[in-house]
Formats: sequence, C-alpha cells, structure tokens
Amino acid sequence: MSSSPLLRNSRGNPFQRVKHKFQALRKNPTHLLSPNSPAQTGISTANVSNVSNDTPSPEINQHQDTIVPQHYPPTPNSSSPDSEPSTSEKPRKDWGMVWTGLITVLRLLEKSADACPPLKSAAGGLVACLDLTQAVAENKEEYERLAIELTGTVEALTPYVTKLAAEGVSGSLARIMEWVVQISPLTSINAESLYIRQRQTRGKIVRTIEADEDQGDIIQRYHRIESLFRQLQATLLKNMDPVDDARYNSGYSTTIGRRGCTIDMHKKILEDLQAWVSDSKESKVYWMNGTMGTGKTTILYSLCEWLEEKKQLGGNYFCSRTSPQCRNVNDIVPSLAYQLSQYSPAFRSTLCKVLEETPEAGKLDVKRQLARLIQEPMQVMKTAMPENVIVVIDALDECEDCQYVNSYTFKLFLDTLLKLAADLPLKFFVSSRPEPVICEKMLAPRYLYSVVHLHEIEESISNLKADIKKYLTEALGPISPPPSPDEVEKLAKRTGKLLIYAETVVRYIIPPDGPDANSRNRLQAVLEMVSESDQYNELDELHALYMVILSAAVNHEFHGEVVDNILLILRTVVCAKEPMTTQMIASLLGITEELVCLSLEPLQSLLQEDPVGLIAPFHASFPDFLFDKSISGNFHCETTSCNEDLAGHCFDIMKKELKFNICSLESSFVFDKDVPDLQERIANSVSDTLSYACRYWGEHLRQGNLTDMVHDKLADFITHRLLFWMEVLNLRQHIMKGAEILGRIQNWLAKDRYSNTWKQISDAKTFIMCFTCGACARSTPHIYISALPFCPRTSSVYKNYRSHIQGLTDVKGITVEQLLIGMWTTTSQILSVAFSPDSTCIVSGSKDNTIRVWDAHTGDAVTRPFKGHRHMVHSVAFSHDGTYVVSGSVDRTIRVWDPRTGDTVVEPFKGHTDIVCSVAFAPDGTHIVSGSRDHTVRVWNINTGDVIAEPFTGHSNLVHSVAFSPDGTRIVSGSFDNTVRVWDTYTGETIAGPFVEHTNWVMSVAFSPDGIHVVSGSKDETVRVWDTFTGDPVGGPFRGHVGPVFSVAFSPDGACVVSGSGDETIRVWNAHTGDTVAGPFKGHTSSVLSVSFSPDGTYIVSGSVDQTIRVWDAHASYTNIGLPKRSADAVGSVYSVAFSAEGSHIVSGSSEKIVQVWDAGTGDIVLPLKGHTAQIASVAFSPDGTSIISSSHDKTIRIWDTQTGNAVARPFRGHTCLVLSIAFSPDGTRIVSGSCDKSIRVWDAHTGKTVVGPLKGHTYSVLSVAISPNGAYIVSCSLERTIRVWDAHTGDAIGEPFTGHSNVVQSVAFSPDGSSIVSGSHDQTIRIWDTYTGDTIAGPFRGHTGPVFSVAFSPNGTRIVSGSWDQTIRVWNARTGHIVAGPFKGHTSWVMSVAFSPNGAHIVSGSKDRTIRVWDALLGPLNEHMDKMSTGISVSQTLFSPEIRSKLSMEKITFQKDGWLIVDDVPFLWIPPQYCTDVSYAGNTLVINAKGAKLLIDSSSFDLFIGKTWSRCYSP
Repeated sequence: MSSSPLLRNSRGNPFQRVKHKFQALRKNPTHLLSPNSPAQTGISTANVSNVSNDTPSPEINQHQDTIVPQHYPPTPNSSSPDSEPSTSEKPRKDWGMVWTGLITVLRLLEKSADACPPLKSAAGGLVACLDLTQAVAENKEEYERLAIELTGTVEALTPYVTKLAAEGVSGSLARIMEWVVQISPLTSINAESLYIRQRQTRGKIVRTIEADEDQGDIIQRYHRIESLFRQLQATLLKNMDPVDDARYNSGYSTTIGRRGCTIDMHKKILEDLQAWVSDSKESKVYWMNGTMGTGKTTILYSLCEWLEEKKQLGGNYFCSRTSPQCRNVNDIVPSLAYQLSQYSPAFRSTLCKVLEETPEAGKLDVKRQLARLIQEPMQVMKTAMPENVIVVIDALDECEDCQYVNSYTFKLFLDTLLKLAADLPLKFFVSSRPEPVICEKMLAPRYLYSVVHLHEIEESISNLKADIKKYLTEALGPISPPPSPDEVEKLAKRTGKLLIYAETVVRYIIPPDGPDANSRNRLQAVLEMVSESDQYNELDELHALYMVILSAAVNHEFHGEVVDNILLILRTVVCAKEPMTTQMIASLLGITEELVCLSLEPLQSLLQEDPVGLIAPFHASFPDFLFDKSISGNFHCETTSCNEDLAGHCFDIMKKELKFNICSLESSFVFDKDVPDLQERIANSVSDTLSYACRYWGEHLRQGNLTDMVHDKLADFITHRLLFWMEVLNLRQHIMKGAEILGRIQNWLAKDRYSNTWKQISDAKTFIMCFTCGACARSTPHIYISALPFCPRTSSVYKNYRSHIQGLTDVKGITVEQLLIGMWTTTSQILSVAFSPDSTCIVSGSKDNTIRVWDAHTGDAVTRPFKGHRHMVHSVAFSHDGTYVVSGSVDRTIRVWDPRTGDTVVEPFKGHTDIVCSVAFAPDGTHIVSGSRDHTVRVWNINTGDVIAEPFTGHSNLVHSVAFSPDGTRIVSGSFDNTVRVWDTYTGETIAGPFVEHTNWVMSVAFSPDGIHVVSGSKDETVRVWDTFTGDPVGGPFRGHVGPVFSVAFSPDGACVVSGSGDETIRVWNAHTGDTVAGPFKGHTSSVLSVSFSPDGTYIVSGSVDQTIRVWDAHASYTNIGLPKRSADAVGSVYSVAFSAEGSHIVSGSSEKIVQVWDAGTGDIVLPLKGHTAQIASVAFSPDGTSIISSSHDKTIRIWDTQTGNAVARPFRGHTCLVLSIAFSPDGTRIVSGSCDKSIRVWDAHTGKTVVGPLKGHTYSVLSVAISPNGAYIVSCSLERTIRVWDAHTGDAIGEPFTGHSNVVQSVAFSPDGSSIVSGSHDQTIRIWDTYTGDTIAGPFRGHTGPVFSVAFSPNGTRIVSGSWDQTIRVWNARTGHIVAGPFKGHTSWVMSVAFSPNGAHIVSGSKDRTIRVWDALLGPLNEHMDKMSTGISVSQTLFSPEIRSKLSMEKITFQKDGWLIVDDVPFLWIPPQYCTDVSYAGNTLVINAKGAKLLIDSSSFDLFIGKTWSRCYSP
C-alpha cells in the first residue's frame, strides 16, 4: 500500500519530521502553545518553481525536459500519442512535387525568421541537406511521408514567425520566442542537419559502401528533425495557457491520490464504456452521473489509461475544486485544444492557422472557444482524424460556476458542447454529480439519447460488493491480525455504492507509513459504529465514519486548548478560498508550523497534500459534512464566524508584511516587465501567506460578521496600507481584482452606519480604477509618482497618503476634477450606452451599425462587434438579469442579442414603418418597448417577436424615447411633438399626459425607481421632473445646459438625475431641487448623446459623437491646483480664433455661446462677452482693435467694445439661418457675413444695416467669407465645392466660380496683396488661386489626412497655415507647397480655426478638444520620423517648471498616446487621459483649455526623488 499523498513531499515530510513531538504533546499538551515558541524554519515544503509563460525563471534552462521533452520520437512502426494513429492521407505519387513543396515552405520560413536568428539558421541548414538527400534517396515512399509531415508542421509555424517580425521586439510573440530560443530544439535541429550534410557529402565509394546504413540512419534523423519542429510549434501553442495539472496522470493527480480501478473493480462498467468507445454509431456524448463518492473519477482514470494505450485519447480535463488551476470552466477548452494539437499533427496545423487569425481565442467566452479552437479546426481536417477519438472531462460539477444555478458561463459551455458535438469527429465522455445546472442541459429532450448517452453510475455499481470486499481485504491485509471475512463483510455493506467510504476507511486504518499498533484499534472503532437510523443510508455511514475519525483526532487525552487549535486549523482548511501549505496556515493563524503539522497528523485520512504542500479536503463530501450542523455536531464549522476570523487574520498579515516598495524596485524609469529578476523578487518578498491575504481578505470579510474589531482593522488597512496592497496586486498582475474587491465591499458595507469607511472605500476603488484603466499600471512605482499627484485633493486617498510623499513632482495649473475613471476611443459615433445589471460591462450602439460590449473596468471588448443591423444603432439596453441586449436601428428593426457571444437569439422584430429611435426591456424581461419615427410606441413579446397590442398612437411626431415603469405596467414616451405621455403597457391607453411644458423636442425620458416620477430632457436645454399620475411638474425646469439635453436618467436611489447635452457636458442634479450636485463633467469634444448610472450609483457612463465612451465618478468633486485666474466660464469646442491687430490678445468663439478675449502672453481671461443664445461660429477683431464681431447659430451678428465688453449695437438680424462666417473690411466700417441660408451680406458696422446684398449664387450653405485688403472684393466658398469672388460695393459676381476641389470647400482667405486666394477643402488639399482669373497658381498642397477646416496667409504672404480634421496644424511655403513648420501635434480633436499673429511669429489654433493653443510659427519642420519612432508627440519644455528643468537634462521629451510622458527615452510621468489637452507640445508656447489652465509639472522639494532615487520618496 503506497503512502498517503498527504505525507509525500520531495524535500521531506513535515509531519514525519515532527512526529517525535507527538508523543511529547500527549505527555505535555501545552508546551507547544507558548507564544514565545520559535517557528521551525527547517520544516519546508516541496521546492517547485513557479514558471511564468511570459518570463521563465532561470531554472528552465537547467531542466529543459520539463518544458519541452527532448526524447527521440518512436520509429515509424511504433505508436505514439504525438503522432497521428491513423490517417486517410495517402502518399502522393509525384515525389518531386512533395519534396519541392517542403523546400519551398522551409525557404519561406527562413525568409520570415529574421526576428529569430536561431530558427533562421535551422531552416536554412535543413534546406541545404534536403537538396542533397533528394538526389540520393532510394526509399522514396518513406522520405515522402516524412516530407508531408514536415511540410505541414513548418507551414503552421511560419505565420507565427511572420507575425513576430511584424510586431517587433516588444510583442507577446517576441517574449515567447525569447523563451523558445533559450530552451527550444533549434540547436538540435542544426546538429541533425549538419550530420546529414556530412554523411551526404562523403566520397562516392564511401557513400556506396554505407548506403544501407545511411538510409535507416538518415530517416531516423529526419524523424528527429520533424519531432523537434513539432516541439517548437508546441511551445508556441503553449500561449493558450493549457492547465497541465488537469491531465488525468499529472503530477498533481498523483499527489492527491487519483488512480485507476483496483483489480477487477468496475470491470463490467469499463467493458461497457469500451464498447461505447468502439461503436461509431453511438451517441457523441456519454454522461456518467452519480452522487459523491461513487468512484466516477477512478473509473475515468482507468478509461483514460485504456484509451491512451489504444491511441484514442484526444484530450482529458479532470476538474478539481481544491485546485485553483483546475476549477475554471474557461480553461477547459484551451487545455483540450492544446492536447488535441499534440495528438494530431493535422489538427495542430489547422489550429495554428486559427490562432494566427485570432491569437486571443483562448481568452474568449466559452462558446467562442469551442467554435474557434475545436469546431473550426475539426471542420478543416475532420477526414484526417481517426475514428472514435475520445475527449474526457471528469468532475464537471467541481468547476466554480457549477454551484450557481443561474451560471451563464457554465450553461453556455454545456449548451454549446452539446450543440457542436453531433458534427465533430470526436466523442466526449463527461462525468459529474447530478447538479441541477448540469441535469437541465444533459436531460433536455433535444439532446437526450440523440446526443447524450445517460449512465447513472449507482445502477451499475449496485453489484460491486464482491470487488469492494476484495479491495478491502487486500488493502487492509497488512494489519495484524488482518480483518476477518465477517469484518470485511461489514465494511463492504457500509460502503454500499459510496466507494469514497472504502477509500477513507483504508486511509484511516493504515497510516501513510504503514500499519502501526493502533491500526487494529482503529478498525475496531469503525466496526463498532452504530447507525442511529433504522433504515440503511450510505451517507449516514459516511458521516458516521467522519465522526469516528474526528473524535479520535481530538480524543480526551488532549488539552482543551490543543483541541481548539486542531479544530481551528481544520476549519481554516475547509474555509480557505484556495488550498494553503502548513507554513501558510501557521503564518496566517499566528501559530507554529509544528503545531499545524501535529494537528493535521491524525486527520490525514480526510485531507490531501499536492506537490507544493497545499492542504485540501480529500473529498468534497467532507466540507459538506462540516458545514451542516445537524450531522457534524460539535465539529460543525460555522462559516460566518470562521470567515470573520480569517478576515481578521488577513488584515493582521497585511499589517505585518506589507511595506513601501516591497520588491525593492531600483528605478521608476523601468517598466515592471523590464525588471529582469522581477519574479524572483516577488517570490522572495511576497510570502504565499501575504499573497493569499491580499487576494481573499474581501471574500472572507463579506462572508463573515462585521464586528467592531474587524471594522477597525478594515479602516486601518484602507488608511495606512492601501498603496502597499496595490503594489502587491500590480506586481502579481492582480490589480483589477483590487477594484473588484473594493467594489463588493462597498456594496456590502452599511453606508449609513459606516459612512466614513464607506467613503474611504469608494475613494480607494476610484483611485485603483484610475490607475488600472490607463497605462500607468505598467509601472508599480508610479502608484506614488503619477497616480497620487493626479488624485483629487478631496479624495481620502490623497489626504491619507500625500503627507508621506516627498521629493516627487507636483501637478499644478490644472483643475483635478470629476475624476474620469476611464475613456475608450472607438471608430464611430456612440449613439447609446448602458451598464449591465452587475456593473461589469457596458453596451454601446454606434453609427457604424454595430453593437459592442465592453469591460467596464478595462475598456476591453468582451466580444466581437455584434453585426446584423444595416444602419446605425440608435438605442441599446440590457435586460434586467443581464442575459440579453436589445437594439433599435435606423433600419426599422429591433434585435435581441446574447451579450456574451454577439449572437441574435430571435429573429429581428419588424413592424415599424420608420426609424426605431428607442428600445427598453420590461423589468421581468418578457417584453420590449420601442419608439419610432413613425409616431408610434409598440410592445413586443421577446420570445415570439409578436406585438402584444396595437401600436400606441397619440404623438404627432417621432417618438424619440421610451421606458418601462419599475413594475412594468406603464410606459413613458417623449416625442418631437414636445410632449411626454404615460401609457398602459397592456392596452396602449394614455393614462397620463400629454405633459406639455417643454418648448422644443423631448429627447429623453425615464421613470424614477419608485415609479412616482418621470424625468425628461429636451432640445429646449432644460430638464423637467413630472408626477406620473397627474402630469404636474414637481421639479424644474433645471437650467444650466447650453445645448439640447439628449439623455437623462435617474440614479438607482432616485435622489439624483444625470443629463448629457449637446453642450458636450454631463450634469448631475438633485431630483427634488434641481441643484447641481456634481459636474458639469467636461471632456467630451462633441455632443453627449447618452448617459446612464451604474446600478450601484457610483459611476456614470457617457457616449458621444466624439467617438468616445467615458466612465465618470458620480460623486467626485473637483479641486483647483495652483493657479491662475483663468475663466470661470470654461472654453467649449472652439470654432473660431483670431489675434488682435497688435497681437497682444486672442478672441475665441465656442460652443459655450460665449465670446472670450484672452491675454496672448499669459492665457488669462480678459473679457467674457455674453449675449448670443447659441454657439459662436466666427469671430474677428476690428483693424484698430477697438471692436470685436461675432456670428452665431442664433442667426445674429454682434459687435462688442473691447474695453468694456459691452455690445455697441443691437444684434444684426437679416439672415434666416446660421451665420457661419464674418469678416471686417480693412477700414473697419463694414462687415461681411456668410450664412447657411446660401447668402452673403455686407453690413454697416455702426448701424447694423445691410448695405450690400444679400448676394446670391451659391446653391448651398456659405461656409467662409473674406474681404480683400483693398476692400474691393469678397471671396466666399460653399458646400457645393465652389469658390466665388464678388464686387464688395455692388454685390455682382466677378467671373465664373472657381472649381477644382473634389469635395466641400471649407475655408478661404486673401493674400496680403489681394492677388491670391487660398482655400482649404474636405478633399484634404489646399489650393492657391489667382483672384482675377480663377486659375490655380499653386497646389494642390497635400499632407493632411483629413478635411482642411481653416486656412490663412502669413502677414508677408510667403506662408500659409492650415488646420485639419487630422488634429494637426501645418505651415506651407505659399509658392512651393513645402512644409516650412510643423506639423504641430497636440490637439486631440479637429482643428477648426487657425490664424497668424500680426508679426507672423506665432499661430493660434482653436479645436473641438476645447483648447486654444499658440504655436511658434518659426520653429521649422518637425521631424516626423522621430515622432513615429518614439510613438509619441514631441513636448514643449514649458510643460516643466524651471526647477524641474534645472534638475534634468531633458534633451528629448515626447508624449505618448497612452499617457506616458517620456523624457530622454525613459517613462517620467503618466498623465491621465482627461488631462491630455493640458499638455504643451513641441512648438506649443501656450495652452488655454476647458479647465482654464495649462498643466505645469513642478517640484516644491529641493531633491527630486525619481528614477534610481524614487525609493526615498516615501516616509512612514
């Protein structure tokens, strides 16, 4: 009898090493309990390297065979799981074609392998020897077969190498290849090739004499080469992260005592299984179900052994709830796919091609995994797969998700497997307990019998009594005296069908080191058990056995405190979130490891130990027993109190072991991935116990009682060790788990009772999410260096930790506000967004016709885009249980999707006769409501797509928004008829309304959580709250937005309303008073079309025309850092800018309806000019600088006094549409304007009267106008792609329209001498025209990659400046079109307006990113190549204070798109995305932005602790 796996250890048995103390403990049970007893550090567990896929430890090179086995392959006639057992492929008749094909693919591999020189050398060397071999080979059939196999392997390998070259040295494949080069068989390939070449180049006589020997030898060496290439390919496939521990015969399997059937036990069952395997007509899925302890795993172990012997085991996965690696359903398919790739070369080749297209296939949802990793490769090579290949999955019920009846992932796995199984050239054998979630799928009528073969094991093992008796007789034979037949009979009867009973009895009676003097006594104790039930019950017998073992373990000889410790340790083992070693248990509980070992020693029959010494229950029935007080009695483990204790112990460990810079990272200038010995540092600095505490304190806390003592420990942890905890999580790549832990604690904690702690946890969660969602997480030191300086001053994180920081940079000159948690840029306008019910995902609908689901924490796409709609998606929503997403589209249809897969679950709902504007789910998920441009509201049955009532009619214009009441009985709708209505869901009758207070279109409506109120947002720029029953206004109108309110929503508690507007902001209002309680949140650079609260009310998601999705902290406030007296009226999207005549001031017009005058040197606000009622389109200074003119979408022109800011005349009215462009005449007496009413007007600047015009001739909107320097001519351009010149005094058109641009002409301007006109167009070009003839005299100038929105001549006429959709400003030579300055990069959205300063030395630009920037026009061309190489934009040194610049050389400064500020090629500081517009770039001398300031990086400390001195920045 082998020893118990609990006692096996490659470096000694800790139990055995302290066994001598057990007798001492019996004599003096208190001597080990002294708090001063030293821990025995000599007791250790197995030393097993923790090998990372990305960064292998140095030990890998010393033990290559553990990673890539270096054995020689079998001869062709032998069988191997690595070679395909049989194949339908026949040797080709054309020998030359086969050999030539192999040489071709090898040469392609050689050509592609520049990024991996050893592989390049191996491929080239093999080509050389193949040329020789082809010429002399006689055994052509054998060579041909080898050539075919080698060709397939090399073809599959080549795409990886090609991708390696494309992605460069920093990509994921490069890291894998670096490992491959160190440990791979490339050296062996070269050696084998060299040997073959040497044999083939001998003299002719020698070759003739040794020909027979050569044939066999060379063939064998080609076999080796093919095997070595296959190993290389397998190394690359390891990127799928297969779980090796889950194999039936893994090292983990051995150490937990997993084994096959003993002797003849289960012989009949195995014979039946083998018959199923061999019958190709049998069902594709064999499901063996049975209760715990019935021997399912033992049977499947034997089946796998038999299948492997028969070369029919394609793959196997043995789940285990005690192993974190073996209990995740998401790991099953990648592991099986990897094993299948090792079983079949044909499958391996096709799988590699799939991974080339979808490298992340192993990380997709389980449905996509099965489709991409199993189904697709099998479809390609199904004829090459032998018959009756079996895939085995054992103990499926032990996956984590199986315990949840509503587990979506688990159900999806089973459902997809059963659907696909029928068409796959594989059979699947699955075993499990009959858990409800499994039975629901397996017993479904559509699968049972046709796909699933049901085997209830209890029925098969009812007659195994003889085999059980035989097993017990042999296993207990070493006892002296051995058990009698009657005793064996009793034990067998008690075993019944629960084989775990027999195994546990044997483990208990015979210790791991063999029978001892007490074995017979233990047998007798078991035999003397008396069942309390008159009726035979196998579970009662098992529970009675557990009671006997536990009673013996804590017998009366032990001191009471010793018993308490035994039970404490036992309960720790069963309540732990993952198995722990004896050392971890001792450390966590604060006791000695000897005591842990002694306490566990009598429990060895109930527990097991894995290769690294992790202790876990031997069988899942044991924890179930302990958790049920009715059967475990005094041994009951009360989970609430146990978890409370464990949470406290976790806090104690973190208090003891967490510290600043725990891994002694030397420099903040090095990313974590570039620290060469990081894994070794982590292993040495972060104990296993600390790692456990950091990951699981939250789970223990939530599952326990929150006593005052535990609460105090929680508060102390958040206040003093939060950042240290983040270090550990980030270094171990678990940082996202930190946000999840805090989020769950925040939801669980009683906010009213622990308001301060709740606030601190909320702030901590926000801080972690900000750190995690950006690239800052690439460097752990930047928790302190970058994340903390950008933390709001009102955050408890800043208050708790900033005082401990010294010698770091300070962030000044900006407003740290609203804390944008995350920002994700997409490729299309976002029309609708919504959170999932669990807050983990965000769904979006876009103008590009797609729906996407995003991870709410990272911004990663959860699935591929959902495609099906033929036009833009106006509206999306999650069902209340998160299982569906509904969408409404311009294509007039409604679709329902599975959010995890992107598949539609029903046919599109059709019935609306026009655009579907809005959709929503009923609370119970059974119905969908929709609103349409056909003026109707419809309610649909989600299962059938049928309309449940006639369309609801009453609105006289399109229905733009609909929503269900919380109880589902009512529907609210908002319409472009300016009204709100409430309807009966089932009859369609109007039961309230119409509510008629809005004066323009109602864009959005929503019910309050209690159903009493409705909120509406309107194009009239207001938000209103209504009583749903009476229609009376109960709040509002809420005023503050200066654009249409496109979206509104209530907070989950009903206390607040969030709104998103065309003014590009988000506001949060008190739902009762209308006071602004948060915001306005600014950052979007275009209209905010959709907003929504997260279900817990802590976050707001917004979607915008600017193609971004942003997540905001709903409760964050803002703090001004440092600085200057910038405008309280923030800059909106800037549409027009201009310098004053002397160059000292800048005027701007923006979406905020305000004209603003700025100091051109400091950026300080000089004047805000208010009066327009819509966004400003164009502004200009008068030639003498005394006046400013502005035009607006409100159809007016205004003139302002630059000294007082007062309007000097009434608004000029006359245009019937938006006034898009204006200009002063050279003498300042007249003003010219162009409008979307297609006309041009000339006004008297003093009276406002029209003196010329309207000038008509353009057939579309006039976008830009200018007056010649002599005042004689006007130039204009229009949407119809033409330019026209007019007589400024008569209004007559001069000559024919100028044509040449192939798209809209957006901007025109005269040269200083009036002889030329410059134009910028949406065709991305700039042209210069002769004013008098209309001929093109220069251009088109090409360089911009998007529409050119603004152009202007320099004062001397030699240069032209342009601003573009591509976010750049360029300066051109007016004659040659060569770039003479720029391209200036820094704006993060379209550049709408540009102008030269009067002296030509500077350029001002205005952008939709809400910034105004001033540039050095004389800087010269920027090195675009350098920008591309650095993947960043050159940054101005004015970003840094003189103090900082004096401490650093700063020869090269770039700002990367991911937020990293790179100084002299090292990461200096990470800047959050919301502050990108605050950065001053190369050539950028001034920034005026939406926050009213420019980011300044400063240092108030004499010493600057960054780089190699960063570790001095923290003081306790």
